[in-house]
Amino acid sequence: MLLAVDFRLVAAVACVTFLLLTVAQALVLPRHPVETHGEGVLGSWGTVVRNRRFVAFTLCGSAYFALYNQVYLVLPLEAQRVTGTPAVVGVLFAVSTVAGVVLYVRVAAWAGSRWPPGTCVAAGLALMGAGFVPVAISAPLLPTATGLTPAAALPVLAGAVVFTFGIALANPFTMQLLPVLGSERLVGTYYGFYYLVSAVVAAAVSAAAGALLDVSGPAWRAAAPLALVAVGFVGAAGTALMQRRGQLT
Repeated sequence: MLLAVDFRLVAAVACVTFLLLTVAQALVLPRHPVETHGEGVLGSWGTVVRNRRFVAFTLCGSAYFALYNQVYLVLPLEAQRVTGTPAVVGVLFAVSTVAGVVLYVRVAAWAGSRWPPGTCVAAGLALMGAGFVPVAISAPLLPTATGLTPAAALPVLAGAVVFTFGIALANPFTMQLLPVLGSERLVGTYYGFYYLVSAVVAAAVSAAAGALLDVSGPAWRAAAPLALVAVGFVGAAGTALMQRRGQLT
């Protein structure tokens, strides 16, 4: 709704929200002593890099952020292209948010009671990749609209729902596995390494997706979403292989 008013209002509300969350965490989170160690920054990073299974899981899990960033790139651009209006971006975010609120806890609880965490992560990454399949199919077939055609956005919205299912599976169990594969003593360093690698991969994938979106011609419209499907499936396959070899326990 705020997008329909002014993007500056969106930014201001987001800033206030994060500020309130920061204050709430500062007031509520308990204090606890931090254990010191003599390894230093380089020594700590060396310990992380030498943990091969953690590095392998980080590379597989980086597919999560590479795909998640496309909620703000590929999906909105395609929704706007086929409907001819930027207002549909707000609808896309609303559908994704409502699906997340309704599904996240239920899906995670259901999967966690049946599968090990590694299997949940693999299934989640596969579903996140599969969320771009409807777009890959419809994009070459649907022309660029010059007027409001809401029905044209249905493939993007359907993909967003599938994508949200994947998030509900991948994210909580990835967070569960990181300290298992790392160590409690250097848990901050392990998390930092995971997010740094994920940021680099996400930036590279987003740049590649943007370059593919810039290629003209209807046949090329499927290139970016197909590449993202591949990213999800590669991450899922790598995670599943690690789970099968017993490397995620």
